Amino acid sequence: MTAYSDLDATVAAYEEGAVEFIPKPFDIAAVVEQIRRSIDSNTLPAGSRGTKRASPSARGAGAARTSAHAAGAHATSNHAASTHTNTQARRTARTANVVGHALPDDRHGLIGEAPAMQRVYRAIGRLAKSRTTVLINGESGSGKELIAQALHRHSPRSDRPFVALNMAAIPHDLMESELFGHERGAFTGAHGTRIGRFEQANGGTLFLDEIGDMPTTLQTRLLRVLTDGQFYRIGGPLPLTVDVRIIAATHQNLEALVREGRFREDLFHRLNVIRIEAPPLRERREDIPALLARFLEESAAELGETPRRMTPAFARYASSLPWPGNVRQLRNTAHWLTVMASAVELKPEDLPDGVRDQPRTSELDWERPLRQWAESALAAGRDGVAREAIALCEKVLIRAAMQNTQERRQDAARQLGWSRNTLTRKIREYGMDDEFS
Repeated sequence: MTAYSDLDATVAAYEEGAVEFIPKPFDIAAVVEQIRRSIDSNTLPAGSRGTKRASPSARGAGAARTSAHAAGAHATSNHAASTHTNTQARRTARTANVVGHALPDDRHGLIGEAPAMQRVYRAIGRLAKSRTTVLINGESGSGKELIAQALHRHSPRSDRPFVALNMAAIPHDLMESELFGHERGAFTGAHGTRIGRFEQANGGTLFLDEIGDMPTTLQTRLLRVLTDGQFYRIGGPLPLTVDVRIIAATHQNLEALVREGRFREDLFHRLNVIRIEAPPLRERREDIPALLARFLEESAAELGETPRRMTPAFARYASSLPWPGNVRQLRNTAHWLTVMASAVELKPEDLPDGVRDQPRTSELDWERPLRQWAESALAAGRDGVAREAIALCEKVLIRAAMQNTQERRQDAARQLGWSRNTLTRKIREYGMDDEFS
């Protein structure tokens, strides 16, 4: 349990032996349940697990173990937090020593404290000592390559190469040579031997972005490498063996591609050992001010400009926008603002028209006001809150559907997923007859 909720603190906690990483603030009931699960899986004898009831003395011992385990977990996490700086320094030194393959340090990596990012950090922490294949799913611009870099940086392979290849950016007729290399004379224009990305990444990590765009002919060859670590260069007489960790990423639904016959099912299962979801920016709005501050600072340094600063109104407005291009769009906007904003203090009107004119979260995000209403109602001690909320939602849906269909009840009922009789009954129950007579 810790107030340090960034990636380094999370990974450090797992490296020190933490069972779970719980950032503050946390839910007490969830913490107690996690401690109980940890005790059941790690400390109880196998024969005693699953016992329905325990004697008072056993319950007392269990409580003592719970307290001891909680104290140990707390100490472990505190120790991990105290070694946060040293851990970062060690990793920075390791990556800086690999000329030509070094990754930037974590200052240019993942940032954010939203719950969606905490899930990503925990996944990276649990995988810190693993060489398991990982599949990263997420929308375009959501930071999939940054997650892959973090997985590499926090792995035993961190001092070895990290090689990235975007499958969507390579012409299909060149993709095989890019991946596996070729021998001199293997085809017209092959004037010399060329090593492919697998050989470049030997001992390290190969990141295959947009794996869903890989041709089916190459999928078979990739499956072979994943199975036994061997492949042939184009025109090569002998198999080559490599030790490479594969991290793949896509914005597509691979399960759907499998059903359509566009992606091999056996390759999908080979890649889908561990899956990490890269959250879109709209699911981590609380991180937008911190991300923008970082990008504004970087853009100013890159362009030799005075760093722009966000006013509170600007930060609130930016956090309310949908950002369909996710973190990439946010970074590009920061670059634009650094060049085009006339003042150092940024206001909402400084945003480019295409960004400022997007529907704001107040128009799109119905969950936030609903959550606020529910929290207020529950805090006031009201009963029947769910029944009241469902009635409110159904009335809103009925009005919207009736307006959309020019009050054609059959069509409105179909759009709502109800029968006409159900719609008519609900209109009567909610006293809406006068609205739709």
